[in-house]
Amino acid sequence: MKFSNILLFLSLGYFQESMALSLQDALHKKWISVESKWKNKAPEETSSLRHGKNLWLKLNNLSAQTLQIDVPPGTMLTAEDQSKQNMLLTEALQFNLKPKESSSKFCRAYCCEATDAAPADNENYLLKAPANEKLQQLAQFVNQKNFEGYGVQRAIWCLSNKNNLSDINAEDSAQTRELIYFTGNLEGYKPEEILKCYQKTLNGGKEFERLLALEIPVNSDETEVWIVIENVNNNKLQTVLKKTKPGKGIFKKQFGVSSIDLGYGDFVVRVYSTDRPVSRTSFSLRS
Repeated sequence: MKFSNILLFLSLGYFQESMALSLQDALHKKWISVESKWKNKAPEETSSLRHGKNLWLKLNNLSAQTLQIDVPPGTMLTAEDQSKQNMLLTEALQFNLKPKESSSKFCRAYCCEATDAAPADNENYLLKAPANEKLQQLAQFVNQKNFEGYGVQRAIWCLSNKNNLSDINAEDSAQTRELIYFTGNLEGYKPEEILKCYQKTLNGGKEFERLLALEIPVNSDETEVWIVIENVNNNKLQTVLKKTKPGKGIFKKQFGVSSIDLGYGDFVVRVYSTDRPVSRTSFSLRS
């Protein structure tokens, strides 16, 4: 065999260009099969099983082609056991598959039924009906913003279970605001209704009389920020805790204050980072 023919054989057999396909197109052509399971002990799980990368997804290339498969946020995985929660994928995934090969990933997904049973370890999931348009839009927004955590879960439940918009509460008040406004607009809330829900969320689900906004500088070695509000007239305290990753920057916190919790009078707000006070301000609530 001539040397040039060997090179041609190598280029055709071993350096085949991949074909880019969506997940649905690849399934329609029957070029791939999909396996999915819920894993309670996923390698990147967070403090709650609902919020970690607990959904295992495996794609098998059944074709003689090298495939690049894009799995979009908003993909719905349906529990084989109909009494269990279905899962909504909130991140974009890409699988690169050589002919007859397989690849698997752990991915971030959230449940779509607040009242159904949670999946057991190794619970099987199937690709059936797509998520509705609103859930797809929310998942794409969450992926774009790189949001995760309980705020995302509650936003999904607002769409899937018609939960109250003011139930959305993320660790970060800026993320809370974006999730509430985006979800509220999807559901057709009026701007003043969305604002009222956001304000109620900031005050733990109760109406409030004053909104406070603080900007706190955080040093690189500090891992926690928390806020203590004290009514100097009756010594009642209200604490708002926020854990942050180490890193310099400005921590922004916005929250509501209510006489229901603290009474009326004069207040001192102290902001701490690690073990040192970094900010102090005062205000009053009058009956």
